[in-house]
Amino acid sequence: MKINSQKIYDDFKWCKVNFECGDGWLPLIHGAFSEIDNYCEENKIDNPSVLQVKEKYGSLRIYLGVFENTFAIHVSNIMKIIERYELASMRYCQLCGKGIDERSKVNHYGVCEECIDKLNFVKSNFNIETEDLSSELDTSSVSEFIESSIKSSIEATIKSPTWHTFDIRGIDFRGNK
Repeated sequence: MKINSQKIYDDFKWCKVNFECGDGWLPLIHGAFSEIDNYCEENKIDNPSVLQVKEKYGSLRIYLGVFENTFAIHVSNIMKIIERYELASMRYCQLCGKGIDERSKVNHYGVCEECIDKLNFVKSNFNIETEDLSSELDTSSVSEFIESSIKSSIEATIKSPTWHTFDIRGIDFRGNK
């Protein structure tokens, strides 16, 4: 079964944040939350609050809220679960989920070479070199050329001011030079 953000929200009611990363990492997020959920249930403690889930320096980051009335050993064990999934994310493309050989990483954003090529295709065919990306990019046209996961990631980039910057050959998708 394909993991999407709605499945994560349905399975883990304690997660109410938007994911500031590509869809390729959703199975990792689901796996981390599943382990945290099981750990909390086994130890009869409340699930932590999720503050943020994002990409940072090419890997997944999951930030949790304060653990009220929770022993330090439980906090430590939950953080170890998160750390395992954050490290695992460095081996997968955040857009398509395909495995990435560490030596073939072309940037610091956890994106495989194939997805970089697709993003460069979009950039070159839609003349994306503007301060305001949303006025230049017709997302309905993009969907004709690229996979749905790439399209949704580009839409997330356009819509979310907190989504990370893709710096591809000197031009990023936020318009910063």
